[in-house]
Amino acid sequence: MLARLRSLGSTYDAALRRQPLLVKMVSSGAIVSASDVTVQTISGAEYDLRRTAILGVGYGSFCFAPIVHSVTCMWARLLPSTSLPHVAFKAAVDCLTSFPVNVSAMIALQVVAGKRELSLKLSEDVSAAISQKLWPAVSAGWLLWPPVIMMNYKLVPLRYQVLFPNCVSFWWNTFMIWRFAGKWCHHSVIGCS
Repeated sequence: MLARLRSLGSTYDAALRRQPLLVKMVSSGAIVSASDVTVQTISGAEYDLRRTAILGVGYGSFCFAPIVHSVTCMWARLLPSTSLPHVAFKAAVDCLTSFPVNVSAMIALQVVAGKRELSLKLSEDVSAAISQKLWPAVSAGWLLWPPVIMMNYKLVPLRYQVLFPNCVSFWWNTFMIWRFAGKWCHHSVIGCS
């Protein structure tokens, strides 16, 4: 079993070195999808593959991974120091800039995932959901993410600086999906509280 894990780790690392963004997008999509599958399984609702695909691929692969990849690479070039003041500065900037963008994207895609038909009203629904849900989600996230981000910049090698928060984000995304699209509201993010 340990040999298989080492082999899997070596394969992941080799792929990460060849195609870093692509590998991060695939792993992020898988982790966010697993979060949604977890929520749907716990809720007892009928499984919705479309919702999992929208959140996993739409958010995990095409939003979270590219943003975090870009941010971590930018910090590696602009401020490579891992001293505590520099790490705290990077975490503060991330929490005030890229984190609210990621949360907004998650909320928006939950609205899209909850719609069976796309309409002109979709942009209004997305805007209303972000207006209603962003502050509670961001303020909750500020309790979790600053120390995670600081550990990431301080202890984790650059090539794994998307995977580490991805592992933590399994639980965060499960919370976000459950909180804003849990069993009591099935496919409607608007109106969940």
